[in-house]
Amino acid sequence: MQKLSQNPTFRKSVSILLRAVAVLIILLFVWKRAQWDGGVAPLIQTDAQIKTYQTAQYAANGLSDHRCYYGGGVWDRTFQYFPFHYPWVVYTEETRSAETCRFQYPSFFSQMFAPLYRLTGYRFLNPAILLFYFLAAFLTYRIATARLGLSKDVGVTVLILALTGYPQNSGFEYSETVMSNVCFLFFLDRTLKLLGEDTDEVALASLACGIIGSLAVFLRSESVFYYSALGIGTVLFWKLSFPVLLKKFRFLVIGFLVGVFAFAFLNYHEFGAILGIRSRISYADFLKLNWSTKLELLKGYFLGSRIQVGLLSYCFPVLAAAFAFPVWKKRETTGVYFLLLFTGVSGMLLVQTFSPYNPGGLYAGLRFTEITYYCLILLAGTILNSTGSGDKRPIPYLLYVLCILQIFFSLYHTKKNLQVVDFVKKHHDLLQKEWNSYPRYPVVHKSLFDMFLVSTSYLDKPHFVAKDEKAWDGLESILAENEVPGIQVFYFGTTPPKDINAPQDFYEEWIDTKYTIRSDRYRLEEKKTVEGFVLERYVLDSKTNGRKKKETSASK
Repeated sequence: MQKLSQNPTFRKSVSILLRAVAVLIILLFVWKRAQWDGGVAPLIQTDAQIKTYQTAQYAANGLSDHRCYYGGGVWDRTFQYFPFHYPWVVYTEETRSAETCRFQYPSFFSQMFAPLYRLTGYRFLNPAILLFYFLAAFLTYRIATARLGLSKDVGVTVLILALTGYPQNSGFEYSETVMSNVCFLFFLDRTLKLLGEDTDEVALASLACGIIGSLAVFLRSESVFYYSALGIGTVLFWKLSFPVLLKKFRFLVIGFLVGVFAFAFLNYHEFGAILGIRSRISYADFLKLNWSTKLELLKGYFLGSRIQVGLLSYCFPVLAAAFAFPVWKKRETTGVYFLLLFTGVSGMLLVQTFSPYNPGGLYAGLRFTEITYYCLILLAGTILNSTGSGDKRPIPYLLYVLCILQIFFSLYHTKKNLQVVDFVKKHHDLLQKEWNSYPRYPVVHKSLFDMFLVSTSYLDKPHFVAKDEKAWDGLESILAENEVPGIQVFYFGTTPPKDINAPQDFYEEWIDTKYTIRSDRYRLEEKKTVEGFVLERYVLDSKTNGRKKKETSASK
């Protein structure tokens, strides 16, 4: 194998093949993104839709206006029928209104993209995130070649792994996670550069990387664990005194602290919490978490479950190789290798231990530990690169094979993930088409279960939730009295599954709602089943509209 790898013709062929694969993957993702954002509406669902609504509110009202976007607020000023609740929305006071409602995702993310939304609407939000995903992959390539000294061919291999890894799940949606990863990778790149130098010769670059890196904490608070692991690992694996380390990293640390204080001050000034409103919810949910649920979450993350892809099924080859290399090639294992391994593994364990949530189903279940994956593939690059060293002892073939096998694992899972998103897009457009068929008819949801499907329809027409008969009667009166010509009632056809993140009382009150719509003001015009959901269309009955109802009651 060593002789073959040194053959110029073979090396050139491999080099061309690797670059072709990388380009094809990028083109494939661009093409799929264009498909997913075409059709009836761009594919924006679950958490991404809330962030889209936040971006819309900042684009419309200004960056300092944090009131929840609510098209139905013109009729429902008390937010009694506001369709989003825990964990997407919080209220700053007990009284619900536009003034107290807040979407709970990081405001910095939505504020950054508000100018783009103001210029182009929601059509280009997803493509913008995909570009940042490509940037994260390029930064990984840069770290591999410029900081770890890997060959360009191995660097391209790392690039391919970065493109096809599980971070792609965040890259395929409108998510602040990708931005957080980019910020951390900028910081990591500068850290590794400084570790290889005696002094910091470009102070301004370190200050900038420190400030950029600090933003990661306020986009995804999980990055705190990775920064902690990176700092501890630097002290452990570089036998330097604290004054020497401080001198080496002083500008990077100063930039990081300046950014932390600035962003923390802004959050505290606007929301009364240095990490934003979300930190309050996460902390409260963590305190309520029991150990049996935590163990179930950990099992799902590592081993997978009926609805979730596990870490081992995605990354077993590179995990095995990363841990085996220091054992089999101890003398060749550098401090940087141990630092990346420690940062990736420790950060992952801390995130999974202290996170109170299941990140999601299928490939979404691996979210929020993307930095671990980037560290692992950098280690894989180090292992692959060691075969080209002058050492006559070849690397154990098993490690080499494991790293190559990870490429096929990642390509396989990328194919499966693309199929999943294609499936979601197909059903997403069917629902959006139905709702868009009657643009003047607002949508009434009988539970919160189907709110993850609302997508951009929420920006085009009002959506409400009526969880029981009493709520329905009140909402019906409001709509009829305002002469809304028709409504679309939408609900799941059977008992909705319970999310492990949802408390039992919340599930019973807001998710598993059971009641039949009875209307005195609206006449049922159509009822159909769409992808397992029931859609009922009602038209305002001119003989019994809101005004007529009042007159009839008065005459009696």
